[in-house]
Amino acid sequence: MRGRTLAMLLAVIVLAPLLVMTSALADLRSPTGTAELGAELAEDPAVQALLVAAVVDAIIADAVDRSPAVAGLAPLVRPLLTRAVESTIDSPAGRSAITVALTDALRQLTVRGPIVIDLRAAVLAAADDAPPPLDALARTAVQQGVVGLVVIGEDGITAADAPTRGQEGTVAGLPSAVTLALVGLALALALAVFLAVGERSPRVRLTAAGTTLAIVGMLGAVLLRLAPEAIGERIARFADDDAIAGALPALVDGLAGLLGRTSTLSVALLVVGVVLLAAGLFSAGGSPPGGDRPAPS
Repeated sequence: MRGRTLAMLLAVIVLAPLLVMTSALADLRSPTGTAELGAELAEDPAVQALLVAAVVDAIIADAVDRSPAVAGLAPLVRPLLTRAVESTIDSPAGRSAITVALTDALRQLTVRGPIVIDLRAAVLAAADDAPPPLDALARTAVQQGVVGLVVIGEDGITAADAPTRGQEGTVAGLPSAVTLALVGLALALALAVFLAVGERSPRVRLTAAGTTLAIVGMLGAVLLRLAPEAIGERIARFADDDAIAGALPALVDGLAGLLGRTSTLSVALLVVGVVLLAAGLFSAGGSPPGGDRPAPS
């Protein structure tokens, strides 16, 4: 292929997968989508049980570290503290705190580094419902920064250096809708120019464009079906399998729903690609075996 046609085809080859990746990032960083999924996860019994266990274990471990004599009382303290935390989760304030923590953790999935679930607000809410001296233990642990953060992927993160991400709703530094529209417009223009103005025959151009879009759409649809499970496996690698296994199905299903727009986009690319490919294969305007050379005079 000659220069201009090849350049436009390369643009389509680059922009089609870039559009799918941009859409996926936009979905995973969506303020509305992540907030809705965070609220759904906060209602899930398996997720609630996981968070209750994490909070109770952290408070008791901190109390034992500060006063080894407490270790003998742990079997008596644990049921009381567990009931207090469970009561907090059932309260509006506790549910709101957990929803915020899970929503923020979801928005960290696309950012390099550990995933931090900040449960400090939930622990303080639990302290309000806990009987003395458990309430004091919980508040002291949070104030000292040793309880309230569940870190997945890296040890040693404390309240002082817990990462702040703040990239929700953006892709490449722009609002996600703007970035997605720009990439989509660039792809549409490149595709239109390639199909309308090229040195090769319409049949060749239709076939090349259709093949590219069909492959990108098919691979995108397949990868998006596997992505939620891959994220779940990433989390499971850095957490106790028994504790987190029950919560993973809700997370995987929620991420699959969060990526729904991108899945639809991938299917749309596949359909458009198949249509263009079929139009090219059945076109009567194919080039002769020797190419597009003009007939000798």
